[in-house]
Amino acid sequence: MDLRTAAVPTLQLVGDRARLRELLSIMLDNAVTFTRVTDTGIGIPADELTRVFERFHRAGNVREETIRGSGLGLTIARSIAHAHRGTIEAFATGDPGTTFIVRLPLARRNRSAG
Repeated sequence: MDLRTAAVPTLQLVGDRARLRELLSIMLDNAVTFTRVTDTGIGIPADELTRVFERFHRAGNVREETIRGSGLGLTIARSIAHAHRGTIEAFATGDPGTTFIVRLPLARRNRSAG
């Protein structure tokens, strides 16, 4: 698994720590659940990428497999990202597999004239 961040060492986010942790957990769980060791994952069909964040939606290729899930994880992840004034997007990688990008705003430091 490749987990990358463009964050600087002193990065601070303002938000609900438990919910942000849940967001990251959901994203990592989805990465582990839907990634095969022999390739980069089963991917999400391009025509279904716009629906992956809908409640209870599961891509057709997942429903054909014996992969369990409720279709709520990515909906919850999007809700958490939005609640923190962030975004979450899904992109087809061209090969089997999917890339998810979560963007969250940086905390603004309260500067005094001091």
